Amino acid sequence: MNRLIRKETNPDILREMLKQCEWDMEKLAYKYDDGEKIFNLGNKNRIRPKIEERADILDRLFELHFNATDYVRLSEINSKLESIEKNMIVKHIDMYKKLKEIDNNYTLYSHLVYRHDEESPQLQPLEDDDYYGSNWNRMIKIIDAFSLFDFDIFECCGEGFSAYDEGWRESIRASFFMAPDIKPCYSLWDLLNEHGYSFPDVLQMTTYTYVHEAWANLICNV
Repeated sequence: MNRLIRKETNPDILREMLKQCEWDMEKLAYKYDDGEKIFNLGNKNRIRPKIEERADILDRLFELHFNATDYVRLSEINSKLESIEKNMIVKHIDMYKKLKEIDNNYTLYSHLVYRHDEESPQLQPLEDDDYYGSNWNRMIKIIDAFSLFDFDIFECCGEGFSAYDEGWRESIRASFFMAPDIKPCYSLWDLLNEHGYSFPDVLQMTTYTYVHEAWANLICNV
């Protein structure tokens, strides 16, 4: 977390910082092409630091405000994501076995993904939404759009799920220290640390799904 943001204890100042940050994100995220407003993917490297700054500001606000309601909701989201992971792994392994019975020249990939529909966002509102002052719908859409082009949240490949270095648990954002009995699943860690979402974002996000893809194993003789 940015050192200046970490030191700030005044929510009003943090909200002003958030307002400016989100305005900067809007400017970088879009461009007009023949009168149509589209994502400006050429600004990808410029917008990433702003996405991270926004997450730091919101996480600091979350930390200053953390209460029993936040704890319960965080625990529920973590359990939900962990359950989705387990279900995806079970289906992946079953599909992998069936695929191998049909054709051994394919590798199966399964991905857990989040898809945000700006027209019908399906965000679960926060009880204290006014405390943060973020434009959740537009900002989550921007983060979603600029994250999807890199990687998904959780992946299975071949015979089972991907093996992750257990060290990832040690780098979870600081707010988890206020809820030490919540053991974050990999998907929650990934959303917070690799995709640029903040804790308040993740507490609202509901539209997760998984995708299965079979890719041919190509052998080239040279």
